[in-house]
Amino acid sequence: MGPSRGLKVAVMRKTDRWTRWCWSVLLLAGLAPLGHSAVIQMDLATVQGDQSRELLGDGKGVIVGIVDGGVNATHPALLGSMIAAKDFTGSRNTSDNSATVGHGTGIMSLILGHDAGNGFTGLAPGAKFVNAKVVDKFDNTTDNLLANGIFWAIGKGAKVINISQGNTVAQPDLNKLNMILDYCTEKYGTVFVVAAGNENTSAVTYAPGGEYNSFTVGATYGTNFNNVTIFSNYALPADLRTKPDLVAPGQGVTMAVSNWATTGVAYTDQAAGTSFSAPIVGGIVTQMMGYGRAHHLSVDPLVLKSIIEASATHISDFEGTAWTPRHQLATASGTTIDQPLDAEQGAGQIDGVGTYTLYTHKASSSVPVANWVLSSLRDNGSYSMRLGNLRAGDELDTALTWLRHISKSGGGLSYSNKYSQAATLADFSLTLLLNGRKIVTSNSNWDNLDYLSLTVPQSGNYSLLVNRLPGSGESIEHFGLAAHVLAGVSSAVAHSQSLKSPMGTFASTGSSRSFNSSLATVPEPNGAWITFAAMLIVLLGRRQSALTS
Repeated sequence: MGPSRGLKVAVMRKTDRWTRWCWSVLLLAGLAPLGHSAVIQMDLATVQGDQSRELLGDGKGVIVGIVDGGVNATHPALLGSMIAAKDFTGSRNTSDNSATVGHGTGIMSLILGHDAGNGFTGLAPGAKFVNAKVVDKFDNTTDNLLANGIFWAIGKGAKVINISQGNTVAQPDLNKLNMILDYCTEKYGTVFVVAAGNENTSAVTYAPGGEYNSFTVGATYGTNFNNVTIFSNYALPADLRTKPDLVAPGQGVTMAVSNWATTGVAYTDQAAGTSFSAPIVGGIVTQMMGYGRAHHLSVDPLVLKSIIEASATHISDFEGTAWTPRHQLATASGTTIDQPLDAEQGAGQIDGVGTYTLYTHKASSSVPVANWVLSSLRDNGSYSMRLGNLRAGDELDTALTWLRHISKSGGGLSYSNKYSQAATLADFSLTLLLNGRKIVTSNSNWDNLDYLSLTVPQSGNYSLLVNRLPGSGESIEHFGLAAHVLAGVSSAVAHSQSLKSPMGTFASTGSSRSFNSSLATVPEPNGAWITFAAMLIVLLGRRQSALTS
């Protein structure tokens, strides 16, 4: 996805053409060619996506949608995978163009590329895709075109849709695109993966990245992709909600190049941007959907989201600080966390093998708990999940998810329909109990997700308690709950952190943002820009200071 983060240059779809052209030149300069023999996909290996492809399968039977600037379906990595394409821009073709610099082709190669002869394989090479071209050769689109592309892709059977574009908006909760994504997730079971943006600013105030029911994805970098990038959008102190939901590799990503036929170079390992983080999450979601359908497991978006969040790996934020919940407070009844995700990485970096272990209930001596459930509650209802006897030092991660409900007026699927929130967001809490006694509670007042991550403080009999608080939501609210426990803090894959002290109070002010009805493709940062932005961070002040001021 697009805007760049450290300079806060809001390069959205309605910026002037000169600025967009400059960004295209910068991106082209940053995409170093990669010979076939040199293809090494460290990005997918880091998140164990290659291993989960062997465990969960290759996504066979799943249709993926891309709503972007077109895809070059003749690329060796994509040949035979596109089953439908439609141009919404009037360009009379459905391929990438010079303005988008192979944006869509690279995205789709990460999800389902299959050029094993040249050493490149995507996460779900058995899946098929449909291609909605909504971005023209001048890098322009509209909310209407994007929505129509989404509706068309759903009509073609897409259950995973990648959207690597966005724009800042004044009221993200009321934004029609955000509501359309939430509506389609509940109505059609479609999971959206949305790039968080590259402007080093609020991901919460993005559209369609401000959706509730799917995934907004930030970016990581480094030899082992173990830090959030400088450009990836995050939650500012003034943001009550927290985005991104999680992160994935987004700098130094290996992907297909759309102009391979004229250059003779099929791949680059220099792609940078949250645009390329989103499809890494989308690829693992596609693996899960294929496996779930084949093995009669639920593929409900609530199940997939709770499992992926609970199995994510905690890494470091941009400046090296450890994962920590944004805000918590001490109460008479114990610790309550009201902003349970990290401001920069959400629940952490997606982990393909962890996802497989949890989705398939593969409990073992090293993973004593791998459990999930899809259930429902009425007002004042409660649900208990037994974790059993855990030992001091075990690492627990658990996620609870529910839906934001959106209603639609009028027949069919159209951007001209009126979309509105059908009910106030339901209020759930998630509590960890030791021998029946409360240890800690996650009770988010702003997001439809509760999350707990901690080192088990003492050995004993543990359980999780879900409470549905009265006065909000619909009469019956469905939820997904997943719990993942790793044995012992010395485990090489242990990734949770102990509960941290509160991060302080919320900032009362934030930068003002004007509404812009058009969307931007996400201009991706290049290496030179990243270096320059890092220098600015040092000179102008540490990024993390904004999180604690």
